[in-house]
Amino acid sequence: MANTPLVSVVTTGWNHSYLLKNFIDSLEAVTPPEWAAKTELVVVNNASVDDTAPFLDQWRRTQAGLGFKHVIHTDTNLGYAGGNNLGVRAARGEYLLLVNNDVLFDSNPIEHCLRVYRENPRAILGRRLIRRRGPWNSLHGQVVCYLEGWCLFASATICRELGFWRESTFTGIFDETFSPAFFEDIDLSLRASLKQIALRQVDLPVRHLGSRTTKMTPSFPYMRVIKENHEKFVAKWRHLQAPAIAPETAVRAAAMSGPRLILGGLGALRNGR
Repeated sequence: MANTPLVSVVTTGWNHSYLLKNFIDSLEAVTPPEWAAKTELVVVNNASVDDTAPFLDQWRRTQAGLGFKHVIHTDTNLGYAGGNNLGVRAARGEYLLLVNNDVLFDSNPIEHCLRVYRENPRAILGRRLIRRRGPWNSLHGQVVCYLEGWCLFASATICRELGFWRESTFTGIFDETFSPAFFEDIDLSLRASLKQIALRQVDLPVRHLGSRTTKMTPSFPYMRVIKENHEKFVAKWRHLQAPAIAPETAVRAAAMSGPRLILGGLGALRNGR
């Protein structure tokens, strides 16, 4: 076994322990021994009050499965951005796969990601790239194309380039202004596009069960949080000038050039300050 992992898988959990149990079982089931030996799973338990903590502690002590296991328990719920940032800071892999805990794997995602990623390492891979304007992903009337945050893959180098730093210390890749959830992925994708880092939709062997934490927690104010964070997103980026060419046009042109899209449309956005 290597002394350090090649790839770190990072996920978070807040209650609903069955999601983490199914997630870990699914990941370990599709990861062959030669890949398990160089794979790290970092799980951030976001102050769960169910049986998540004892389950994770027992899993961490198990010898079988992945070669590197790292569990972090928090005293308070840090939200999606804060929890993932904590996990990213702890990750030791050369590459990072950030995945929500409400996913299942059909085959080894790590081998698949690495094979595709090495074709163009200045990129972020994702399972789904949103290309069309919706009610939330627009600026100055133009679409903000983005990779949905439930499955993202990039090198640690790219993560550090895109990340936030405080006094020369890397603090993570998501803007925690958007805690507890939503718009972290749109914000990250916009920052990547402005740095000419490609957003690539890839047919990864990952199935998303769909917002099982937020939508299945009756006390979570789903729509209010979305609206509030949309206002924060617009306020943060209102200084950007509208692109000279509509991103929809750029996306259509890029899509005609090959099966995989390397996003260039948002590169036309420039800092207007």
